[in-house]
Amino acid sequence: MDLILLRHTTSVDNEKKVFSSPDTPLSDLGLKQLELLVEKEYPVKRVYTSPYKRSYALAEAISKGHDLPLVVDERLREIDFGKFQGLHFEEIEKLYPEEVSLWMEDPWSFGYPGGENFHHVRSRARRFFYDVEESSLIVSHQALMVSLLAEILDYSYADLSKIYLGSGARVELSSQPWRLHRLENLKE
Repeated sequence: MDLILLRHTTSVDNEKKVFSSPDTPLSDLGLKQLELLVEKEYPVKRVYTSPYKRSYALAEAISKGHDLPLVVDERLREIDFGKFQGLHFEEIEKLYPEEVSLWMEDPWSFGYPGGENFHHVRSRARRFFYDVEESSLIVSHQALMVSLLAEILDYSYADLSKIYLGSGARVELSSQPWRLHRLENLKE
């Protein structure tokens, strides 16, 4: 079984540089990136996606373009940014200085106020991964992709923080044993 992880393309919130909300759509650039990604090969049997608009739009286009079944799975949603959602980092620094200090000390254990931490996301990723039974494309978000990579490859979050996963990033994983086969970012 092989897996392809694909990060959604550029969203309106990505361009605004704010912590995204579930309903942010793809930007004009994101729609152009989507067209490029639909043209690529996907040697899989099904497509799984986050329910969030920015991931669903890409997954649906690939599913239709390659005649693959599409499955929406809540476990693939982005980390819940809680009170940080919709805010720029500069706003967060002003509104939540103590929280930002804790966040910078240990970003992987930090719990977004009213939201999740990476351990919660990894737990979701783990439950999802053990339910996948065939070669699949997984269209999701950066935090979820990092958490899946941590779970599948047994890497630390600190190691994975060195990997850039931009909008439209594609990660190919091969099993037996699991290994990172390929990482490709769209040209920006």
